[in-house]
Amino acid sequence: MAGHRPFSDLMKDWSPERRAESDARKAKFATELAGQAATREAIEELEAGKGPRFTSVEALMSDLHDDD
Repeated sequence: MAGHRPFSDLMKDWSPERRAESDARKAKFATELAGQAATREAIEELEAGKGPRFTSVEALMSDLHDDD
């Protein structure tokens, strides 16, 4: 394909400040994706019938607040 270059070629003339901004955005995006993966795994676990079961709302609330 004529005129197409790898992204790394497009970034080679970036200033250190621009590279730092890009790296910061990439890190933020990676963190967001990691959180989404954990949420997906938790949903799949619950849909498979795994996870804790509680006999009452009080027991559920107690479990939720144990870490406080």
